[in-house]
Amino acid sequence: MDLRAPSVPPSVPPAVVAALRRTVAGRILYPADPAFDAHAADHPAARRPDVVVVATSEADVVAAARVAEAHGLRWTDPGPADVPSMLVLATRVDGVLVDPAARTATAGPGASWDDVAAAAARSGLAPLTRSDAPGSVAAAVLAGTAAATALRVVRPDGFAHLVDVPPTGVVPDGILTAVVVPLVVRTPSTPSTPSTPSTTETPRTTMTTTLPPLLLPGQAAAPPGPCDLTGMYVMHHGFRRDLARFDTAVARTPADDRPTWRALVERWARFSHELHEHHAKEDVGLWPVLLDRVGAEDRAVLEAMEEEHGLIDPLLAQVSAGLAAFAAGSASAVGPAERAALVDAVHTLRGTLDAHLSHEEVDAIRIIQAHVGAEEWAELEATVLRGRLSPRQMLFMLPWATDELPAEAVDRLFAGAPAPVRWFHALGRRAYVRLDRRAFVHA
Repeated sequence: MDLRAPSVPPSVPPAVVAALRRTVAGRILYPADPAFDAHAADHPAARRPDVVVVATSEADVVAAARVAEAHGLRWTDPGPADVPSMLVLATRVDGVLVDPAARTATAGPGASWDDVAAAAARSGLAPLTRSDAPGSVAAAVLAGTAAATALRVVRPDGFAHLVDVPPTGVVPDGILTAVVVPLVVRTPSTPSTPSTPSTTETPRTTMTTTLPPLLLPGQAAAPPGPCDLTGMYVMHHGFRRDLARFDTAVARTPADDRPTWRALVERWARFSHELHEHHAKEDVGLWPVLLDRVGAEDRAVLEAMEEEHGLIDPLLAQVSAGLAAFAAGSASAVGPAERAALVDAVHTLRGTLDAHLSHEEVDAIRIIQAHVGAEEWAELEATVLRGRLSPRQMLFMLPWATDELPAEAVDRLFAGAPAPVRWFHALGRRAYVRLDRRAFVHA
């Protein structure tokens, strides 16, 4: 079915239209739209883009970049006239995130100095430097009139990267989504402006006290909203990572290598426990809460979440039995047929789980962001989704969660965590790494 509206030019494939509609929350403009020319004015008249994405979050920029890369559209520059192009505008990304511990503010390209000053003041901080010139913080940083420690840039790989501030003022190979500016402790002598609110004023609606949506390798989407889904995305990353390792290990581990098969059994038990617990907590404490708040279409999505969980449990049990057979049996008892069945079971589970996680990331999390506030989500995480972990669980869970996790995501995961959490992470890492090396020695 052709999903293109009458305003969509033939140069934009229906798959691009569908993908943008599914993953971008901001406006999507085509040449026939009345607002198109105003947004595409910076492009040469002879080389106007075929589509303009007006992003409202870093997640929108990432989603647009991934769509463009997947379908061969130029998006970091207009390119030759015979290649379709997409213009991604991030000037509506105007949120400000203050990290009091690091004394930094991460400000979107559309954020002003008043925005940064107001957000910083609520933590007793103020910008180290600021420009008196009108315009955004990002413009001042790129012009060299204000200090910044780093930029956030979405690059062609579809991920946001922290990069140094370029001396030329030109953003390198990508789209700027934020600048990171230093803060200092606010004192009576700290410069301020009449437009800077006091620390008791209600934050503007354009401000956000949550982090920008996190996009990790393999993740399908990160719908924007008030809830910080970092913990959810980290769990999904761990499940995908583990199944990729098991997929390789069951195909390569020699049938007579009993110690490795026993280590795989132990490691599988830890993985399957975490996955089962994750789904059980969602089924009991999350989806029922949302079912009372949504219409028929979203209700169908939430009901599908539980149904998909039901498809996964039998596959977990099938793999458990296959691994146990290799760990206990002789080489003659577990031959090519048994290995083929085990490999197929792991591969099927990997595909089934990835499809489920992607469905959750695209649709269920969109519903969460629309119907749950930041405070309620934090309460749900603390009391239901994360709950009370035993010391033994923490010794495994914490190093498991951070395995192959990008440094930015690790910092986000541990932001504000009490010291014992970091101690458990450090204490458990050695045993975790030792078990992984034994289990995945052939992977």
